[in-house]
Amino acid sequence: MEIKLPNRKSIRLKHFNYQAGVYFITICTYKMKRTLSEIKENAVSLTEFGHIIENSLLMTQQSFKSSEIHHYAIMPNHLHFILQIHDESLSQSTLSDFICSFKSNSTIQIIKAVKSGKLEPFDKRIWHRNYYEHVIRNEKEYLLKRDYIVRNPYRWEEDEFY
Repeated sequence: MEIKLPNRKSIRLKHFNYQAGVYFITICTYKMKRTLSEIKENAVSLTEFGHIIENSLLMTQQSFKSSEIHHYAIMPNHLHFILQIHDESLSQSTLSDFICSFKSNSTIQIIKAVKSGKLEPFDKRIWHRNYYEHVIRNEKEYLLKRDYIVRNPYRWEEDEFY
């Protein structure tokens, strides 16, 4: 019996190396579970889970010396950030390497918190399988994405992930 797997279409740009550049990233929780934060009166209040995610994001940035996070927002079931990977001659790290490291490190930290009793167990996974990225090509796009991140808590109830 032959199992036919879905033919997934890549959202990545062909012939783009995803090394040096500026990227707008969205990563969603598994099954869109609202575990990262709460939005009250347009303000983000991180949960214990969310604090671990924030620390993991910043620690991942420190371990990737050629990377810099410009802005980020941790929403209840997803996070957005702008990531710059500096000159590729300094590092062969790619966007995918950064995301993989972040997801792995944050998962390890969450598992430790569950085992120590700080967090309730989670349902199989923490992160959705993939992530969304947009290559920021100019200052206008950068400002639009930055404003999107800053204003995201104010638009939470209209958000597609709500």
